[in-house]
Amino acid sequence: MIAQGIEEACLSAPRQKDLFGSPQFELFGEDEPAPPRTVFRIDPEDVREKLAEYVDELKSLETWPWRKELVDRLHSMTWPFLFDKLQNPEEAKGWKTLLEAEAARLDAATKWST
Repeated sequence: MIAQGIEEACLSAPRQKDLFGSPQFELFGEDEPAPPRTVFRIDPEDVREKLAEYVDELKSLETWPWRKELVDRLHSMTWPFLFDKLQNPEEAKGWKTLLEAEAARLDAATKWST
């Protein structure tokens, strides 16, 4: 009797742990609630601070201290990205005017090596 109980217990118990972990039902279309998405929003005040830093830095320079490629990237990517993050288009236009004026002054003073 005891041997039969042990034999039944051994046959019904798995001999090895599951090597693949828990089943991934989401792969087969099972509906599980999606976790909430984290949305990152840029604070316009942080953008204003960064733009003010750029204006102050450019005003303190006599010539561009960077390679032409980096200056071009500021004009074509960095500043437009920041302008786009401001909620007021008129404010963005004002910052653009300030930066372009300083950039034009530095462009005129800088002798780019080719």
